[in-house]
Amino acid sequence: MKFVLNLSLTPFFAAVFDEENILIEKIFCRELKNSSAKIWNFLQKFEIKKIAAAGGICGPGGFSSLRAAATILNSIAFSQKISLFSMRADFFLKKILQQKNLKNVDFLLNSFSNNIFFRDKNENLQQISVEIAAEKFRDQKFLVDFLPPEKQKFFRKINLKLENLEKNLLKILLQQRPKKVFLPEYFFPAV
Repeated sequence: MKFVLNLSLTPFFAAVFDEENILIEKIFCRELKNSSAKIWNFLQKFEIKKIAAAGGICGPGGFSSLRAAATILNSIAFSQKISLFSMRADFFLKKILQQKNLKNVDFLLNSFSNNIFFRDKNENLQQISVEIAAEKFRDQKFLVDFLPPEKQKFFRKINLKLENLEKNLLKILLQQRPKKVFLPEYFFPAV
């Protein structure tokens, strides 16, 4: 079996696949509250000892979310003696958009508090407050589906349906170099 986890992009999700990468089951969580407990309970339905590969999105994201993802994935890796696969959310979305020939579509990612991340002209992530971003980007459209609804409303939205995120995550993760541990990328100190 293979297990993927996303506690970085909203909505959060986890999925289990068989040896041929066919989806067995998935779970989505809209809110951070209790999402890691729900995902851990979801994972308990399966024989953890059969997990041969695992990985997830390592950030950016909420401090608690990324710590929970690291705890779950590192526990699996340690108990099963397997390597892990990880990738940042911005690289994941960039790959998906490239696959759909939508290279010019830009997106915004969530950050803690009242902040978001955007990609600068060099495609580096920059953090900015929602209010400043709304003014700065008032004439631009973005893929904002991965922001919480209270932040989405400040931006002009690109209507784009991205489906099968869990399947795409597995496919893209397995192309990455495996690592011994899952290290969250917080970008900024939590305090």
